[in-house]
Amino acid sequence: SSSGTTITLDDNVIVTGSFTSSQAGSPILTSATSLTLQATTRTSIANTPLKLHSFTTTQRNALSAATGDMIYNSTDSKVQFYNGSAWNDL
Repeated sequence: SSSGTTITLDDNVIVTGSFTSSQAGSPILTSATSLTLQATTRTSIANTPLKLHSFTTTQRNALSAATGDMIYNSTDSKVQFYNGSAWNDL
């Protein structure tokens, strides 16, 4: 269905080509829960750096972290990952 600038799909979508946005600004993929990128070989980010979300230490400690989660800690100015029991600097 379409409501002006929003298209709602209630089924799986298969794309054999690519998604392209020609609109000004930054497209956003939104999910009520997790968003998974899954590929057979690898997931690549081309022509741009990967930016992790920035959290203060207080915000980080309030997260429901899962093993492998990565953030940028703006209090410590460090990239950190969760090893399943604690946050560690990369």
